[in-house]
Amino acid sequence: MLLVLALLNSTLTGGIEVATNDCGQDGETREVKLSPGTVLPENRNHYLDTDETCVKLEYPRGMVLQNTTGDLLFNVTTDTTKRTISIYVPYEFGVRTSRRYVWSSITNDYSCISISRLSVLDPIAPGWFRVTVSNGTSSIYPHSHLIRLFNVTAPGVVGRYFFKVFMDGRSIGAGNFPTLVVSADLNPAYISGTVLDCSSGFQRYRYGYVYEYSYAYGSPIQLEGSEGGKVVAEGIALDGRSVVGQAYFNASAEGRYTLYGLAAGVYNLTAYAAGYSPTSMPRLVQVCAGQSLDGVDLCVYASPKIEGVIWSKCGGRPIPWGPIATRTGPQFGAALVLVGVMGRDFIYATRGANTSDFLRYDTVADLWETMQPTPGPIGPGGSLAFDGDQYIYALQGGGSNSFYRYDVANNNWTTINSNNPSAAEGGSLACDGQYIYALVGGNTDAFWRYDPGGNSWVRLGQAPSTVGAGGSLTFDGESKFYAFQGDGANAFWIYDPLSDTWSHDPPADPTSPISAGGALTYDTQNRIIYALVGGGSADFLSYSNLTDSWTTLANINPPSGVGAGGALAFDSHDGLIYALVGSGSASFYAYNTATGDWSSKADFPLSYPRPITVEILDLLDNSQRFLEGFTDPDSYNYFFIYDGSTELDGHIPQDGSGYVSGIWLQPYK
Repeated sequence: MLLVLALLNSTLTGGIEVATNDCGQDGETREVKLSPGTVLPENRNHYLDTDETCVKLEYPRGMVLQNTTGDLLFNVTTDTTKRTISIYVPYEFGVRTSRRYVWSSITNDYSCISISRLSVLDPIAPGWFRVTVSNGTSSIYPHSHLIRLFNVTAPGVVGRYFFKVFMDGRSIGAGNFPTLVVSADLNPAYISGTVLDCSSGFQRYRYGYVYEYSYAYGSPIQLEGSEGGKVVAEGIALDGRSVVGQAYFNASAEGRYTLYGLAAGVYNLTAYAAGYSPTSMPRLVQVCAGQSLDGVDLCVYASPKIEGVIWSKCGGRPIPWGPIATRTGPQFGAALVLVGVMGRDFIYATRGANTSDFLRYDTVADLWETMQPTPGPIGPGGSLAFDGDQYIYALQGGGSNSFYRYDVANNNWTTINSNNPSAAEGGSLACDGQYIYALVGGNTDAFWRYDPGGNSWVRLGQAPSTVGAGGSLTFDGESKFYAFQGDGANAFWIYDPLSDTWSHDPPADPTSPISAGGALTYDTQNRIIYALVGGGSADFLSYSNLTDSWTTLANINPPSGVGAGGALAFDSHDGLIYALVGSGSASFYAYNTATGDWSSKADFPLSYPRPITVEILDLLDNSQRFLEGFTDPDSYNYFFIYDGSTELDGHIPQDGSGYVSGIWLQPYK
């Protein structure tokens, strides 16, 4: 349960009883009310723009305890007709991503409710949970509407959290976002103060020259635009528990922070901010139960930034770096997966053909970029799946049981050691936001599920028949998986993870047999499945689960049809389906689901670039960081940038816009 505490008449401050001040009737006219989080007996909420003095005095009367489980109830009032209401819950909360754990007074049709974990690259709420409710073809009329999330677990990290609310895709304004304090104790303390810039004569270098020099010693930190920071408290409570608390601040806060919900104990404080090195306070801070500890200021120091250029020279003159290998286009084992954000989506791809090549396509710039190679060469049955959070999972295929995980934020791979099944031709991965599901192909009927949290595989109900080349798996974004059998058959199946059962009739089978190069992807906007049939055919199909029927669409137009290595990925933000055609072809295409037209995109690179590493040393020649990248084969120089900042930017509420939230720390490799 989420334990809600009500200290009805007063708040204890520093061990002295102080009557609460009159903070007004804030919340009576607000669009959203949240329970728990309601301050009793006044029955009002706190919001991001609530005066902090009121929050400090009143929050113990409307908080929850860390790691407890219960429901979150949002009361959303609309004054005009709306189509959708979306609630964003911070990623620190434990939210079940099944519609069975959502109830709303707006609708009793679960097809009108969606809940998902967003990508860490999402511009509105990176890594957060989003619940969206509509009323089908009807509108949401002006009224007070309830949205309840069942069995939500409070974060283990204490502090003040906020919840974003959007109506018809527009923020209600960051100042109107309701907040909730998660506490480590029944009688919590808080620590507040200012983060100070203690830099002195800080220098930044570019190509060997000082281009920035500043004095700011002892003044409140000055951040710009969407930059932000946070203060973290790590300590031991009097009862021996480890307690961690955090407080975020944006540019307009000028370094002011408050750590809420701390248990009595001793804490080490560390400040983080964009453009500054993480800095811990040189002394420990002790708080008593119910204490208000103000004026605890922390120093931070500007981090170094170095820019440079490396030249390729031979005989005293620049020459192109050139490639270290020449490849064919994608073949057997090639795969695509989308890691998307609004306005800046990326398609990640393996080349297959027993290479370790791993690339990223920028859908805005129409440009391919080489990323860190996979730990092993990708063969038939290689496949990719994104968990919607931070990781891409990969089957090596080729009869191997190797299974890998790619960290999108840090561009590195990890080999997962578990009871991995072997995968061969027809192997395919799909993710439902919680688990990774795998058809392993190789003319077997084996079907598996991987639990990232437990690092373990479970064998599920066997497929209706053996899966071979052209086998493919896709998730409908809600509750079902769809699969091709491949191997020259035209069989098409549905898998229900709730009952662990497969069905064949429905769905209807496609009109064409599915062979090597067969691929599936799901259009989450229109609830349509798109398919390549492979086997040298240019056929491109769509399937509607509403009518249980297939439609032949405009053919993709490669010279020799689609073969081994054919792959699809749907981009929900631009409505395009991206396609590799396999058979060694470098051609790369996009299908517009709105117009029904194909267009050519930048070819898949056929040359493998030269890797390059820049080592950053301190004055004592101690290695600080390795900057790894790839040169452009046609260029004769390489630019690099070392920015020692913690890169805390773009994720905190900014002046009412509400389009950013929470901080994503970019950790060092």
